[in-house]
Amino acid sequence: MLLLLALTIGLIQSTSERPPRPTDEALLDALRAESPAAEIISHSGRDARDGARFICGTARVKGHVEPFHVLTIWDRSGPLAGVIINRETGRPAGPVEAEHWDVSAAIPDRPDADGDGVQSRNERNQDAIRRKLTLMVCSDLTPPDGAVWATEFEHAAP
Repeated sequence: MLLLLALTIGLIQSTSERPPRPTDEALLDALRAESPAAEIISHSGRDARDGARFICGTARVKGHVEPFHVLTIWDRSGPLAGVIINRETGRPAGPVEAEHWDVSAAIPDRPDADGDGVQSRNERNQDAIRRKLTLMVCSDLTPPDGAVWATEFEHAAP
């Protein structure tokens, strides 16, 4: 019982002990790093539980207006990462990362891996996943007139 209490206390960290959360500009820089071709058109942010922050918006990517989101959360995986054991090796699953602000960004970046000017079905499906994820997080985003934000997978012909 005391061990459980000690572990619980060790996992709880006051928000005052954390480094400052990344600024909105730093979060938008993460989006730019994810998709250098993206030109941000509009964005707005909102705070969430435990100091998390979401930024939702639209950007022009290769001539198309696309939705995006960026989020930062306090990642507490550090103390727990060493507890998870890899079944095959019997050792800890990986290096223990210190607690930190984790930043992730999602934007359909309209890839064209082979450079032929046409996206493959797989590339379009990757973009659909990013749109769907963004629209789940940013439910108030809507496509501008004339734009279509495909969120369903295309399936191969039988």
